[in-house]
Amino acid sequence: MRVTSGDILDAALRGGVAMLDTADVYGESDADVGGVERLVAAAIGRAVPEVRGRVTVVSKGGLRRDGGRWTADGRASHVIEAAKATRERLGGPPLALHLLHAVDPQVELATSVRALARLVEDGVAERVGLSNVNRTMLEEASAIVDVSAVEIELGPHRVDAVRGGLVRWCEERGVAVLAYRPLGGVERAKKWGRQVAVKEIAERRGVAGEEVVLAWLRGLSPVVVPLPGVTRAETVASVVRSAPLVLDEDELRRLSAEWIEVRTSTSPSRPRPRTTSTTLDVVVVMGMQGSGKSTVAKEMVGHERFNRDERGGSIEKMARLLDEALAGGVEKAVLDNTYPSRASRAGVVDVARRYGAPVRCIWMDTSIEDAQVNAAARLIETYGRLPEPEELNRLAKQDPAAFRPSAQFNWRRELEPPSEDEGFADVERRAFRRGAMPFVGARKALVVEMKLVGEVDWKVWRDAGWLVVGTAWEEAPAADFEVALCPHPAGPPVCWCRKPLPGLGLLLTRAHGIDLARSWHVGRGAADKGFAARLGLRFAEPGELPPPLVD
Repeated sequence: MRVTSGDILDAALRGGVAMLDTADVYGESDADVGGVERLVAAAIGRAVPEVRGRVTVVSKGGLRRDGGRWTADGRASHVIEAAKATRERLGGPPLALHLLHAVDPQVELATSVRALARLVEDGVAERVGLSNVNRTMLEEASAIVDVSAVEIELGPHRVDAVRGGLVRWCEERGVAVLAYRPLGGVERAKKWGRQVAVKEIAERRGVAGEEVVLAWLRGLSPVVVPLPGVTRAETVASVVRSAPLVLDEDELRRLSAEWIEVRTSTSPSRPRPRTTSTTLDVVVVMGMQGSGKSTVAKEMVGHERFNRDERGGSIEKMARLLDEALAGGVEKAVLDNTYPSRASRAGVVDVARRYGAPVRCIWMDTSIEDAQVNAAARLIETYGRLPEPEELNRLAKQDPAAFRPSAQFNWRRELEPPSEDEGFADVERRAFRRGAMPFVGARKALVVEMKLVGEVDWKVWRDAGWLVVGTAWEEAPAADFEVALCPHPAGPPVCWCRKPLPGLGLLLTRAHGIDLARSWHVGRGAADKGFAARLGLRFAEPGELPPPLVD
């Protein structure tokens, strides 16, 4: 990705490197689309025939560069045309292995994958695969096309693919796992040689610490292929030296215990022996932010609770605390956290298994619309208002409930539905059931979208005893009633007040005691309709609004 000269590629090919990983967005600027692909093609062209016949080029498409940002574009037309352009830059014959670079949240994964299948059918690519996906996405894709490889971030710093079962799934099916950033980046790579276990193995083997890490990765599974990024000739030499290094079982076990297993307490109380006792009960309550997990966990009287909001720290810390609690005699425990992926849940299952404790999973299957209402209401209740986007970044350091709307969209995108094959004794999918809407009072209201105020005879409603209030975006016109304003610019939602998010409605409801179920919102378009639906308001466009006495 950061290669700007063919010299590094020449050194890699001379040294015996047999795989080069590239992508159409790799280049020095937005205008340099395919810049690194052209460097790769030129380097292979300079190599001797024996080398050219040995090298596999892995190409990727499905991203765009725009204004210095990389954005996913998984539309079938883009995937296909980008692959054809890559083929031309790499020299014309079918692409050896072409991957979807990233999943586009705006496009159904199946649409992008069918485009990959079309590449094979049309002879543009010999084999295809995906990058930056989880196991559930991979399973979905493999039902559509023969997946030859998956490229994910994998190294001691990030072992989700191992914990979540993706590597095992690929090994069982012969799918290559291409591990990018295997050393975790430049700064982290420098630290591996100072870790005790790595240092001891490296000194005994007479190699660098980074080479031990790469050998450990290859030892995880025969399908794992590390893809270290290189920008210097010395790094190329180190990568080449690491290739024949094979760690023995003890070395692999020691490093895996260091990096993959949940680290247990160094001095726990007397460990509980593994048992088949029927009194042990570990419960995982999972769901997106604002889905109602805390309510369920608090109802489980008698279970010790492990929650990041209360205890702080990482998901792995919660698993370590569970380990200490079970070792110390705790019989029942509940862990309520987001847990979107198999990898995030694996630590709890592993710890419980050591003690013979069954693990139940309760999945709070709450719609994102209901969760948005819960999240915005919690912010208003805590701070008396909706914090600004910049404030949310600061508040989140002390208050896990102070997150941006994007957190819920990210959770939904990352979700791998829980399954008993993860080790759960039972999985309960629990639907969300709302009681009263937050802050609801007794007043009937007409909530007017101010861009339409000239089309609404709102004075008739006020004269009939209704409260009239308004909502507006960016600028609120002068009005004889209160108007709640979202001042934030267009783009991805960074605030809780942008329609269709429910923040403005909740602020008005809290201020005036509105009975949402008996009130109306007059608006037009998907954002206004979504706003009304989230809050339980009746909706009408200006010309369809009934007389105010109809209730």
